[in-house]
Amino acid sequence: MPETLLYLYAIAEPGGSPELPAEGVEAGAVEWRELDGLAAVFSRVPGEDYDEAPLAKRMGDAPWLAERAGRHDRVLRALLGEVTLLPCRFGTLLRAEARLREMITEHRAEFLESLDRLRGHVEWSVKAFAVEPPEAALEPEDDSGTAFLQSRLRQRREKHDWLATAQDGAGALGGHIAPHVAHTHPLPLTTQPGLVVNLACLVPCGNLPAFQQALDHFAAEAPALTLRANGPWPPYNFAAVPR
Repeated sequence: MPETLLYLYAIAEPGGSPELPAEGVEAGAVEWRELDGLAAVFSRVPGEDYDEAPLAKRMGDAPWLAERAGRHDRVLRALLGEVTLLPCRFGTLLRAEARLREMITEHRAEFLESLDRLRGHVEWSVKAFAVEPPEAALEPEDDSGTAFLQSRLRQRREKHDWLATAQDGAGALGGHIAPHVAHTHPLPLTTQPGLVVNLACLVPCGNLPAFQQALDHFAAEAPALTLRANGPWPPYNFAAVPR
């Protein structure tokens, strides 16, 4: 009989009765299992697709990966707000329920501490992009070309000043939202054009209106930046579950 693996979505606080999605990353049902004062959210997946070697190969299949990553996220988002979660990264797998029990026993204290810290919080993504400065009109060229050269120099100075303003604004963003967040975690700056800030923010649910107002106020005062805030998300960047 082909081996079946446990695909782990999250460790959660026990005692709830959340409505579980009908399916997980594959067709199998999503299960809720309470063990030693904690709960595990998992489904069963075929080893022929999810064991180490086949999964490594599958990770290079972009359509397959995008579809399964989306299903993984949908399971967690369905539980968000229902129970406090320690979300697992995509591809967290265990060979048997015995290994799940061992993991929970081994890491029980840190799981409980993390759940206590994350209770009543959600993650938001905040990105800031430097806006291209407005193009200044070139002055008409005179016979010597002096006006043209002066206009070019002026454009360069204005662009330099504009970018300096964007950098100053980017540096001030974290401090501006700090009163409304529990923690921020800087994320790598990707190749997205103009990206100057990439933050994961752990926001108390009760602070969400003030957090969003702070972002709106900052955006209005920082014309050299465009802000993009997305959430709420499970606190991926503030929870660590061993793989």
